[in-house]
Amino acid sequence: MEIETTTPVLALRRFLLPKAGTDWWQCEDAIAVNLRANRFAIADGATEAFDSRRWARLLAHGWVRSEPPATDHERFQEWLAAVGERFHRWWSRRLLPWYAEEKARAGSFAAFLGLQFNFDEGSLNWKALALGDSCLIHLRQDAICAALPLADSAAFCKNPTLAPSLGMLKGSAIGHLIIESSGGCILASLGCSRFRRA
Repeated sequence: MEIETTTPVLALRRFLLPKAGTDWWQCEDAIAVNLRANRFAIADGATEAFDSRRWARLLAHGWVRSEPPATDHERFQEWLAAVGERFHRWWSRRLLPWYAEEKARAGSFAAFLGLQFNFDEGSLNWKALALGDSCLIHLRQDAICAALPLADSAAFCKNPTLAPSLGMLKGSAIGHLIIESSGGCILASLGCSRFRRA
């Protein structure tokens, strides 16, 4: 007896490249994968922010593990508040030099992109959340079908709205959260860098 399966298979390749002149351990970017939940995330810590490397890791790793999944505005806002409290609680127990305390009071920031795949009756559907300038590029037969949150390299700016660690800043940031979903066959490329104009 031959059994045919129609469950799609996800192929994954991860690349993490630190900025020129820095070592890998100084990289402020994070990649997280939860294959059981078909959930993937990247976060790009803001260089000038307080401990943005740790903040980016908390965002990416926390989102792929979140239950229930933080895939709508309300859940994402609640989840972001909890992660921010955890981040600041961790630092509040540390003795910091005065200049680090000042930076800690301003909080941390990171671009964030989360991608959730769902298999429904043999088809592959996805939902993505993006805040900042980390991008999802939806390819089909080597052609770009969609890109979010930015669809053109000219849309990149010097000060994008990022995911903040402080609660008082979260409300305005959530207003910039992009949520998009789609069905059908998809090849997704997650990246923290600018892409070329077609």
